Amino acid sequence: MPKTLIVYYSRDGNTKKVAEKLAEQMSCDIIQITESKSRKGILGFLKAGMEASRKTQPPIILPEINLEDYELFLIGTPIWAGAMASPVRTFMVQKLPKTADYAIFYTRGGAGDLPIGTATEKIVGKAPKVVVGIGRKEMISGKWESKLNSCTDLA
Repeated sequence: MPKTLIVYYSRDGNTKKVAEKLAEQMSCDIIQITESKSRKGILGFLKAGMEASRKTQPPIILPEINLEDYELFLIGTPIWAGAMASPVRTFMVQKLPKTADYAIFYTRGGAGDLPIGTATEKIVGKAPKVVVGIGRKEMISGKWESKLNSCTDLA
């Protein structure tokens, strides 16, 4: 089993909930990407969408951890304006070890799948092992947990 790290960003708690469930199922390490600025309220929501659509890379804060110790990264992101959250983009561009394998899980307000795997492949230079999308209705109904099997099967 490859040494696995779950790395996620969560603005409203949905991506955090999924990340924590994955960490529990896989018994692996987990860290949260944070920022020094707040994204609370409607202004934070609007700025988040604008940054995501512009593909910006805001400064991020990570716990002290040696990322090179991990072979597989499960990266969690909310979807903002149809794209990955800008703090996750920063992680993938600046921090993800180039030799590591990765998978993506995302949460979003709408339904249907997004081409997040294609977007991350352009950033990293290789395709993710798995892409799992979870919509708001699945989060509310609790029907999202079975979708995590494709991630847990990587271990």
